[in-house]
Amino acid sequence: MEEAAVKRRRRELSKQQAIYVAKRATGASKQQSAIFAGYSDVEKAGDSVEASTVVQTELAKARADTARTVEVTKEDIAFMLAEAYAMAKLMADPQAMVRAAAELGKMLGHYAPEVKKHLLGMDQETKDAIKQLSDHDLLRLARGRVINGESKVVPNDPE
Repeated sequence: MEEAAVKRRRRELSKQQAIYVAKRATGASKQQSAIFAGYSDVEKAGDSVEASTVVQTELAKARADTARTVEVTKEDIAFMLAEAYAMAKLMADPQAMVRAAAELGKMLGHYAPEVKKHLLGMDQETKDAIKQLSDHDLLRLARGRVINGESKVVPNDPE
């Protein structure tokens, strides 16, 4: 197949993908959308279809269109959730308070995983010592079977 045709196919939705996106845009689940689109493995099809950048782009467009049509912004939703929390507090409904707070927290990204980088460095003396190790000792070190400590040469016991 010609390279230009391959690139074009990557940019365009297939017929199945288009049906899948249309159903997802109306609120159907991944599994329901996969059934409507005619995928054979409906259990896993949703994840694999949505992994495609073309499908992700089309779903994002559909969400943006819906948001424009409904005229609801993220800020509007945040205010709605804050109002729901306040109302639940007045009604002394702790379960509704927790739900509203959790949804607002998710929306604001407070539950996103933290990314931490651990940078380990070695001084030149340690690097030189590692270079001097035998293959056997390096293998033991890599497998984690080395205990920190000092070694001493002990003469053989005459017994």
